[in-house]
Amino acid sequence: RFAFGHTELHPIALFTAARPKPAAVAALVPPSSLEPGVWRLASFTPSAAAWQRNGRVTELPYGFSGSDRESGATASQDDQVRSGVLRHCLSIHPPWRGGHGTLWSDYRLALPTNLPIRLKFYTAIRDSRDDEPKSDGVDFRVKLMDASNAERELFARFTDAKAWQPAEADLSAYAGQTVTLRLWNGPGPKNDTTCDNGYWGDPLLLIGAVPPPATEAEWAARAASASLLARAAAAGKTRAPNAFLLK
Repeated sequence: RFAFGHTELHPIALFTAARPKPAAVAALVPPSSLEPGVWRLASFTPSAAAWQRNGRVTELPYGFSGSDRESGATASQDDQVRSGVLRHCLSIHPPWRGGHGTLWSDYRLALPTNLPIRLKFYTAIRDSRDDEPKSDGVDFRVKLMDASNAERELFARFTDAKAWQPAEADLSAYAGQTVTLRLWNGPGPKNDTTCDNGYWGDPLLLIGAVPPPATEAEWAARAASASLLARAAAAGKTRAPNAFLLK
């Protein structure tokens, strides 16, 4: 602090910092090592994300979530109800501001040797209000790059369905490899981005022999058994296995 008569001056230090390019950050992110079981893709942070227009690729910051100021491209996570069914989603909108484009998120995965390896998910798009134009559909694609960076498309669907549609991509051919899984979206063949908010619903990686889901009859039997145990516990019949009374 310096004083000149009745005036005081306070020095301020100014610094500049160069933020590393997203590609440089992505190269430092180790792949997610997977084991047999069920993995929620939404639990992983994409190793990279980008949008493309007229051949120009613009990389997004690591961990990007929100809306890109230049293109209007959006990527985030939220919960959505379609036809009465709630699912956790990767919510996207392809670039639209300044022209149409495409958008993607990449996940680096170290896959085990266990088979099969499947990506199961649902697709849907948002509802349109009565006072706005309708979307003609959103293009959903699953792509995969191996260690040589050779790209292969495993799934493609152009849809305007508002209800959840099940989908699956088979990754079994890449067991034991480190790969990049890409979730890609575009506006479709007409390049119309109107209201193209799309959802990847409950994307799951299923690796190895996964037990089949319980049937309705099995769930009903479990509920009946649980009800009997609860009543036995409430009546003080401690002989009932796995039953106890909380006081």
